Amino acid sequence: MIETIAEAILSSKTKFKDDLGCPDKPGLYAFVLREKGDLGEYGKPGQVIYVGSAPDSLAKGNWNADLKEGKTGASVLRRSLGAILKEQLKATAFSRNGTVANTALDHFKFDSKSEKALTLWMKENLEFGWWKYDEAEAVGNNLADLEKALNIHFKPTLDLNERTRQRNPLTPKINALWQECKDEAKMNCITELAYF
Repeated sequence: MIETIAEAILSSKTKFKDDLGCPDKPGLYAFVLREKGDLGEYGKPGQVIYVGSAPDSLAKGNWNADLKEGKTGASVLRRSLGAILKEQLKATAFSRNGTVANTALDHFKFDSKSEKALTLWMKENLEFGWWKYDEAEAVGNNLADLEKALNIHFKPTLDLNERTRQRNPLTPKINALWQECKDEAKMNCITELAYF
């Protein structure tokens, strides 16, 4: 079953455009690096870097937030890519809502210029593929279990899913990059509060 899902995702992958043809049905999706996309140790061209699920609708899924500047705090993929590309984008990290609360720092974002640059990088360097969940076809398999199995199958380099990230050897490095961003966001908050 997982091989069939993986094949469907890879055969449907496309660069980003207004209509990706995703159905208004639950399913799984993946982000794949295009030929010109290279993240060094974090991903080579043609490699799946992220897997996600859309429990309600692929057409309206969370992956939409992944492609919108200002939504970094709501997207694990954007935070990971932004942390990896931070120097290249000359990005500055900020708290999600301007406070030093742990959740606001955990969901950091970047300055508006860098948010736009990150979105552009993603649209130019990533492809998107999907698979529609069909209960009849996936008898005995719920979407969450299939997502876990797909993460195990593809071994995406930016996998931070709680159920599979222990299998990703890059998790400690990505966590360290996130921590640098959170520390910078906290300093920017403190500096801003001290100014006022």
